[in-house]
Amino acid sequence: GSVDAERSNVTELVSKMDPYGKRTIFVLTKVDMAEANLHDSGRIKKILEGKLFPMKALGYFAVVTGKGNADDPIDLIQKYEEEFFQNSKLFRDGIFKANQTTTRNLSFAVSDCFWKMVKESVEQQTDTFKATKFTLETEWKNSFPKMREQDRDELFEKARGEILDEVVNLSLIPSQQWEDNLTKYLWEKMSNFIFDDVFLTAAQAESISDFNTTVDVKLQQWAEKELPRQCIDIGQFVLLDEFQNLIEREQKSRSNDPITNDIKLQVVQECRT
Repeated sequence: GSVDAERSNVTELVSKMDPYGKRTIFVLTKVDMAEANLHDSGRIKKILEGKLFPMKALGYFAVVTGKGNADDPIDLIQKYEEEFFQNSKLFRDGIFKANQTTTRNLSFAVSDCFWKMVKESVEQQTDTFKATKFTLETEWKNSFPKMREQDRDELFEKARGEILDEVVNLSLIPSQQWEDNLTKYLWEKMSNFIFDDVFLTAAQAESISDFNTTVDVKLQQWAEKELPRQCIDIGQFVLLDEFQNLIEREQKSRSNDPITNDIKLQVVQECRT
């Protein structure tokens, strides 16, 4: 704008924050106005060569940001910028280098800078992970010299096999135990309905025959609509409850390997949701 960059402290702040210019790209805007009003073309040349300001940068670019109308569309601004540099005297005189002009080249430079920083960061993280992995593997070998290492896939298959074993063990549960649990949860689920909706409603009848009729109608409607769905829900609940009991019982045994405990319980929780 109207503030002379040489009298601004921005370059000084940038120099303090990034003294080696590894994260800085210098952008000279409104060069169309600078060309129209500037008598010393060497000043712009020094700016784009990084010789005028006390700072370092990865690159120096000259761009035109439009004619000053904030409502101009992007394509119109780009067209104006391209036409300016094509007809620019400074460009023809070699003050502007082709690779230092236009917003397009600037965007390429910013993209290259960004991905270079990402690559460096990823490489640093990779080195850190490799060092951590080596430390853990060495610690494992020294702590458990007689045990074989297993990767994530092998541990998953181990847990999967143990879960399937528990599924097989469900068939060993006595039928009486299944019946008792189903009866218990079925009554807990339906007792309120039996007393509140069936018995109390029928109790208002004036005769025994009316009472029996109301009870029969209520129970028939319930048996046709609600009972099948509730039986399925209760059956699933009892099945998962027994399955979880088997897992928890196995986890308490001395031969149990605790490394698969969490995934087993997570499987049960996922089945419940």
